[in-house]
Amino acid sequence: MGKATEKSAAWWLSAPLRSNARFFCKTDDDSLVHLSHLRSALLASLEQAPVSHLIFSYIRWRGWLPGFRFQACGGGWGGPIDAIRHIEDPETHCELAEGPFPQGTGQLTCLSRPLALALARNIEFER
Repeated sequence: MGKATEKSAAWWLSAPLRSNARFFCKTDDDSLVHLSHLRSALLASLEQAPVSHLIFSYIRWRGWLPGFRFQACGGGWGGPIDAIRHIEDPETHCELAEGPFPQGTGQLTCLSRPLALALARNIEFER
């Protein structure tokens, strides 16, 4: 997870401070995004749930090892209950993992401006 996670974190820390966009979206370099559909979906999500903190992503649940190592342990593509079972399985050696926590995946993750700013200004996330 290391370098790619650090690169993503650096982007989330800086992008919202450099632009006034309503949403900030990040994808993997091999993802294909239909921009007009994405724009329509983001605007529709704001109309359906008028909240300030909105995440729009394919979510998976992961456990994470403590100590600022950006190292996932346990979880995967199932839901939170599947992730808990995987973390608690002695064969995974994830007994120190914290979580599971929702993780926006690299295929596409978009944050509303207020949420992106909250993340960019979060001291714990920066560390």
